[in-house]
Amino acid sequence: MTYRIERKKWILYRHTNNLDLVTAVATNLKYFTKTSLAPENKLKLLKKLQELDYYKERNPELPLDSINHRINTLAYYMFGYKYDKNYA
Repeated sequence: MTYRIERKKWILYRHTNNLDLVTAVATNLKYFTKTSLAPENKLKLLKKLQELDYYKERNPELPLDSINHRINTLAYYMFGYKYDKNYA
């Protein structure tokens, strides 16, 4: 028997369950990283998301894994893309 969904809902990439978070990452990424996704730019973005209460760290060293997942979510839904000059 097929399970029927009673109401429409978003099913986001992997563990993402908040469209507001995806939107906040996209908007802030546009303003914080005009030229590249260098680690220092990713760290600035992560700190900005922390200020906006979209990120709560479990590790005080602020590893970039979390922001990398968020950026990958944007690429997955084609809200942005990654340019790799090695493949151009």
